[in-house]
Amino acid sequence: MHGLTQDHLLKEGETPDVVARNMNQLFSGQVLCSDSPQDSFWFDVLFEAADLMPTFELKPLEVLVGREAASDIYRLLPTTRRHRALHDAAALMEACRAYFEA
Repeated sequence: MHGLTQDHLLKEGETPDVVARNMNQLFSGQVLCSDSPQDSFWFDVLFEAADLMPTFELKPLEVLVGREAASDIYRLLPTTRRHRALHDAAALMEACRAYFEA
């Protein structure tokens, strides 16, 4: 899905502990928005592997804005997705901005 090979991850990736600690430091006390139900699953897998508790929350867009608004926002997303976190997050932010400014 993300186009990353296991070899690439082994050479350039970080351990779950490093990633989870960095996320806790960056996002402590905040609520993050997710556009995919799979994100919660992988979020739990990451923090379990790191044996840490998150210091922030991850919530689906629907919980934050309601199902109808989330559907409208999803329709504003680009039809082709790259499945890269930064790109997907920026697209979701722009779709939310467009929806709430309309």
